Amino acid sequence: MSTPTAPARRTSVKRSPKQAAGHHAEVLAYRYLKAHGLSFIRANYSCKSGEIDLIMAHGDTVVFVEVKARTNSTHGSAIETITPSKQRRLTRAAQHFIQRHDPRLQHAYRFDVVAIQGSPNDNPEIQWIVSAF
Repeated sequence: MSTPTAPARRTSVKRSPKQAAGHHAEVLAYRYLKAHGLSFIRANYSCKSGEIDLIMAHGDTVVFVEVKARTNSTHGSAIETITPSKQRRLTRAAQHFIQRHDPRLQHAYRFDVVAIQGSPNDNPEIQWIVSAF
């Protein structure tokens, strides 16, 4: 397991404002979880089934983290965007990660959500939901 200080920044790829905001939210979530005792495994794990924003470890438990950010709640809260369909995609991506990287080990795992509400530059509210689904 690698232990960088934050999710890697891809400097050679230009990001749209939305992508840049998403990356900023992932970095905020990473720092928040690290401050609460989790260890970094990987960021932005992607496969045909979907993408996992952060993969962390909490003791012997592998934690698959979905990060959602909203600057306002006009179109619903960050948590409301994690639909059953999104949960299925995350579950399939997590199964892919486990089979590809850790097939023989029987680690416990869970799915957490970090919801960030408000402007990232103005002390946003961070809500960590352990075992969200």
